[in-house]
Amino acid sequence: MYMAIAVELVPTREKRDDYKVWYLEIDTQGRVVGIGVKSKKELIASLFENYRQTGTSSWRAFKKGEEHSSPIE
Repeated sequence: MYMAIAVELVPTREKRDDYKVWYLEIDTQGRVVGIGVKSKKELIASLFENYRQTGTSSWRAFKKGEEHSSPIE
């Protein structure tokens, strides 16, 4: 599973919808086994690949003001 932990915006006005997502990679035991960063394009590709292989998202994030994470869909 992947847990999005931060979003880094690109500082230029031309690319306002472009960003990087910092994430934790979590194993089935709930332990952090890696940390990484993906571009918006890479994140979307990863989501589609997860859906294609498993039918579900392996990405989760905390919505603003919420205490529990939810799947990124």
